[in-house]
Amino acid sequence: MIRPFICTCDKRMETFRKFVKSYNKNAKDSLLSPIVYYDGNSKEYHELIDSMNPLIKIEQKKYPNSKYGNWSETIDFKAICIFPKLVSSVNERIIFLEDDILFSSKFKEAIATVEKQFNSYHTIDIVTLYGSGDCYWPSNNNKESNPLYKFSGEDYYGNLAIVFDVKVLKWWRKNIHKVWINKYSGWDVKIGNVLEQAGFNFYCTDKHYVQHQVGYSVIAKDHKDQQSNLFVE
Repeated sequence: MIRPFICTCDKRMETFRKFVKSYNKNAKDSLLSPIVYYDGNSKEYHELIDSMNPLIKIEQKKYPNSKYGNWSETIDFKAICIFPKLVSSVNERIIFLEDDILFSSKFKEAIATVEKQFNSYHTIDIVTLYGSGDCYWPSNNNKESNPLYKFSGEDYYGNLAIVFDVKVLKWWRKNIHKVWINKYSGWDVKIGNVLEQAGFNFYCTDKHYVQHQVGYSVIAKDHKDQQSNLFVE
């Protein structure tokens, strides 16, 4: 099975309540116990986290003396630099989950298919179960409607639910400086371009099995309404 890594904060509690309810209903039984990377101390927030039966809860920290500069205070730095350090020593595939999504009723079947494809085709390195709108153009890239189809990491956008193979995480850990210090903006764009250039293969599920909740984005500090047109309820 695949281990979730859930990056979360308590700044949008109504959104997080919906996430946890959907996770426990549609995703929990198809995944290993999650690693929860949290930011917040309220009783309700931790009760919600505990309802997902986490393997471990890790508090997000600040890194004011980081060599990566002022960005070191942001969720981008925490995700791109801390995520692989926490999980690359575990010999498991990891699905990175943001805490503002809802899970399809078919998520369990989708994860089983993804895992089967990983085990059957060793050229698969990274699989996303979400794309904004109808990217990554399955009508062009997947005319045969295969369960997964390949696309360029240079087009990758959005980290809502993405599975990384062990070899990707180990490479990422060793090459954090390459992934972080570059010309690209935003950690999804960074990993998409850098991991593509490193030779890793990106795939997407034919349909999408998580949906982005419309509302305030803590990272963007603005309202966001990006959603999938291919979400399976």
